[in-house]
Amino acid sequence: MLKTLPFVTNEPYYKTYDLILTQVHEKVNNLFVEPTDLWKALWKAFDISIINKRFYEEIKQSFDELVVQLNKKSNPFKIDEERVQFSIRLIGRIIFCWFLKRKNILSKEALSSEAVQDSKGKNYYHDLLELLFFEVMNKPLKERSGGLPKTISHYPFLNGGLFDAQKNDFYTGKANYLINISNDWFYNFFYNTLEKYNFTVDENSSSSAEIAIDPEMLGRIFENLLAEQNPETGESARKSTGSFYTPREIVDYMVEQSMSEHLKTYVSKFTEQKIEIKEDLFGFVPNQQLSLPKEQLLKLHDYWRDEIEEFTHTGHLPDNLKTISNYLLNALNDVKVLDPACGSGAFPIGVLQKIISLKSELLQIQNPKKQLNDATLYELKLDTIQNSIYGIDIQPMAVELSRLRCWLSLVVDEDNDNIKALPNLDFKFVCADTLIDVPENEYVRIQSADSLSKFAMATAQYFNPDHKKKKELKETIAKCLTDITKTHDIAIRQIVEQTRKEKKIATPKRLKQLEKSLLNFSKQQAIWHTYTNIFENKKVDFFNLQYFFLSAKDGFDIIIGNPPYIQIQTLKDEIKEGLELQKYETFERTGDIYTLFYERGNKLLKPNGILSFITSNKWMRTAYGESIRKYFIEKTNPLILIDFAGYKVFETATVDTNIIVIKKEPFKNHINTCVLGKDFSLNNMSDYFRQNGRVASFEADRAWVVLSPIEEGIRAKIEQLIMIGSEYKIGCSRPVWSITRKRTQFEPKK
Repeated sequence: MLKTLPFVTNEPYYKTYDLILTQVHEKVNNLFVEPTDLWKALWKAFDISIINKRFYEEIKQSFDELVVQLNKKSNPFKIDEERVQFSIRLIGRIIFCWFLKRKNILSKEALSSEAVQDSKGKNYYHDLLELLFFEVMNKPLKERSGGLPKTISHYPFLNGGLFDAQKNDFYTGKANYLINISNDWFYNFFYNTLEKYNFTVDENSSSSAEIAIDPEMLGRIFENLLAEQNPETGESARKSTGSFYTPREIVDYMVEQSMSEHLKTYVSKFTEQKIEIKEDLFGFVPNQQLSLPKEQLLKLHDYWRDEIEEFTHTGHLPDNLKTISNYLLNALNDVKVLDPACGSGAFPIGVLQKIISLKSELLQIQNPKKQLNDATLYELKLDTIQNSIYGIDIQPMAVELSRLRCWLSLVVDEDNDNIKALPNLDFKFVCADTLIDVPENEYVRIQSADSLSKFAMATAQYFNPDHKKKKELKETIAKCLTDITKTHDIAIRQIVEQTRKEKKIATPKRLKQLEKSLLNFSKQQAIWHTYTNIFENKKVDFFNLQYFFLSAKDGFDIIIGNPPYIQIQTLKDEIKEGLELQKYETFERTGDIYTLFYERGNKLLKPNGILSFITSNKWMRTAYGESIRKYFIEKTNPLILIDFAGYKVFETATVDTNIIVIKKEPFKNHINTCVLGKDFSLNNMSDYFRQNGRVASFEADRAWVVLSPIEEGIRAKIEQLIMIGSEYKIGCSRPVWSITRKRTQFEPKK
C-alpha cells in the first residue's frame, strides 16, 4: 500500500504533521535508533485512522456544542431529534463546501474563520452562509434575487437536493433569524478544526492513501454521529439501529467478489451460446466485429474465471479478455446494484469506484489513443449512478448522507471553468423500510397502471438537474404518489366492506379470523399513507420495487451491504408483528433481523444474481440460525463463506462477523470457505483467502463450522485413528471436537 503526505511550502502547517511527528517521537525516543524500528514507527505513524479518529473527536465536540446552542429557548426546535438532524445537515453542508474550497470552487472570503471575523456586527449564518446554501448553490444565476453579498453571488448553481431548504431549516426565502447560532461557534469550528487539517478531494483506496481528510471520511463521521447517544432515551442510537461503519478494505473486497461473480455469470452466457455466436457473430458485440474460432471459444470457457478475478482485483484487463472487452463493458453498463441498508453510502460509493475503474480500463483498451479526462470520468460516474446504483435506508439522515457522498464523488471530477449542476438523487436513495413489502392486488395493478407509467417517466427525468423542470416534475410525481395511495385506499375499503358483511354471518372461529384480517387491513392502509413521504424527508413504511425503482423492476444483479444487527425480541411489539405478517421463512422470535435481510435480499435478486453481506456469524452455529441455513440450502447457492472468528472488524463493536457471497441458483454444496488466523491483515484480504481457503460442504441441521487447513488435518486424523465410518460424524466448535452418531432417515430429530 502506498501512503503519501503532501507538504507544500505555500500551504498551512496542518495538525496532520504534528500528529505524525508525535506518533514517531513516542515510539522512537532513544538517542540511537535501529533503522528497522524507525521504519516501523514511521509506517505506523502514517496510519490514516489516527488522523481520522482525532478529526472525528473534534467534529463531535463541535457537534455537541451546536446541539447545546440549538437547545436554547430562542431556537424553534421542539425535540432533540430535530436539533440533531439540523446539526448533522449543517455540518455536512459545511464540510461539503470545504471540499469545494479545496478544489478552488469556493474561496476563503465565503468560508473561513476570516470570513466569520469580517462579518462583525452581522450574523454569519443568516447573512452569508444561509444565502450561500439556499439562494446561490440552489438557484441558477438568472433566477437569483438581487442584494446577495458580492463574495458569494457569482458561485455556481449546484442543485442536487443538498441545498434544498428542509422543513427544519426554517427558511422561507429570506432570513427570518428563527435559528440562533453564534458567530463564535462558526469561528471555532473553522479555525480550530477544519483549517487545521489537510483535505483531499481524491477518495483513498485500500491500495493507496493520502494522509488527509478525504470524502470517505465524511461517511465515517456522520455514520458515527448518527449512532451517538440519544439524549431523550439515554440509549445508544447504534444499539437501536444496529449499524456499524464497514472498513474500506472489507467494502473493497466484497465489491470485488460480487462484481467478479456477476461478470463471470454474464460472460458464461456468452460462452454457453458459442455455437450461435459463431453463426451470427457480426454485431453481437456492439461496435466491434469479433471473430473467434470455435476451439478458442471452448478454451475461453476454461480460463475466464481466473482472468475475470484478476481483472476485478487489479483493474487491468488480461490479454485473454481483450477480445470480449466490449461485452464486459456491456455487463458493467447493465448492472443493477442495491444496498438495502445503505447507511452513509460506503458500499454504493465502493461499487461506483470499482465500476468506474473497470469501465475506464475497458474504454482505454478499446481506444488507446484517447486519454480519459475529468469530463469523461464525470460523465461515466453520472451514467453509472443513474443506471446502476440504488440504496435504501430506514433513517432519513443516512439517505441524505449517501446522496451527499455521490454528489461529492461527482464534484471532484468537475471542470472548475464549467461546473455542472448535480443530479437529483431522490429516487436513487430512498428512505423506506426494506423488510416490509405490500401485498399484490390485481385491481390496484390495473387501476394504477397509468399513474405508475407517469411515475416511471417523471422519476427518470427528475434525475436530470434541469431547475425549470424540477418543480413541474416534482408536482407530477407527488400527484402520482397521491393517486396510487388513493387507489390502494379504495381497494382496501372494498375488501373491508366485504369482510364486515361476512362478519354478520360468520361462526365464532371465523369471526376471530375476520377481526384479525380487519386489523391487518387497517395497518396496510396506514402503511400506504406513508408513501407520500418520499419528498418529506420521512420514512416510507414499506419497500416495493415497482413503487420506488421502476428502472430495476426486474430485480438486481448484485445486492451488497452490512445490514443491521438487532435481536428481534428487543424490537417493539408492533414491529415484531409487522415482520411476522411478512411470512419470512427465516423469522425467529429469538433470532436477529439481519437473517431477514438475507431472505429479502435474495427475493429482490434476478435469477443468477449475487448477494454479498457482512453480518454477525451467530447464524452459523445457533439454534435460531437453522432456519437461515436451511434457506441458504433450499433457495440459494453459497459461493464464499468467510468466518472472521475472533477478529474485530468494527472499531465500535465486539460482534464476531462473517462474509457470505451467495448466488440465486440451485444449491451445489461446494462452498469456498476460510477462517481467519493470527496472521490475517485487512491489507492483504484477497491473497490471504486465496492461500488459506478450502472447499467445504454443509447441512442445514448442523452448525456451519469453517475449519482452517490445520483443523481439517486434525479432523482427518481423528477419522483415520478411530476408523469412523459413515454412521458417525466429526464436529468442531472451537476448541472442542465432538463425535456424534448420524440420524437415519427413520429416526426422529431430537
